[in-house]
Amino acid sequence: AQSMRRLFDAQLNNRIGEIRQRFVNNGLNFDTLETGQQMALLSMYFHSPDLIGEKIIGALKAGNYAAVVDDILHGNNPNNYSGIEERRTIEAALF
Repeated sequence: AQSMRRLFDAQLNNRIGEIRQRFVNNGLNFDTLETGQQMALLSMYFHSPDLIGEKIIGALKAGNYAAVVDDILHGNNPNNYSGIEERRTIEAALF
């Protein structure tokens, strides 16, 4: 169990570094977001980095947080899987 935890922690730290760099590359600072916002975006990024795409980046640049929430809720589940919908609802609420 400890080795699994170390593996998870290493992967999480890698993803945090990656999302911070993606933000920097787009003129944003991940660390200026509120904790819930960071958690929501990191949750999405951890499972698929492509989920933090142009729509979310553009909305963040514009300060349009409502558009970020809309994309979290409606932009990433084309097959309407209930498990993904539940996860996106939680992530949107965090954001």
